[in-house]
Amino acid sequence: MTTFELVTSLSGPRVHEASKREASLIRTAAAKADVLVIELAGNRMRTLDGLFGEYAQAFAFRGYFGWNWAAFDECLYDLGWLPARSYLTIISDGSEVLSQEPEELETYMRVIGRIGQAWSTSVGRGYEWGHGELPFHTILVK
Repeated sequence: MTTFELVTSLSGPRVHEASKREASLIRTAAAKADVLVIELAGNRMRTLDGLFGEYAQAFAFRGYFGWNWAAFDECLYDLGWLPARSYLTIISDGSEVLSQEPEELETYMRVIGRIGQAWSTSVGRGYEWGHGELPFHTILVK
């Protein structure tokens, strides 16, 4: 079962599957906590360009975003323009993510998990980053 406590912890895993009911309960709890919730639509992420587009819009990626995995990494590792004490990305229709380019799904899961791990082990981020480690989790709603 995917719970709010699990998706706001510093420990892994950092990529989760959840039912619509679980996601609803997590949204309710997040609204009462200091968590930045980013909502993405999996049905608009069926291709790699669609995935990059959803993230670029929701996370307000800077104009230098290069629409490739390296640029995706760079933007999500930085987020200096979007400081928070905890990040939670909820992707509706999670089974649709990269459904038209399934060969990219493994890369996406590896990259987003690695980004979550990096945020949870970062040090010296400064006050606006909570002075160190931050939760960064992703939920795929099935």
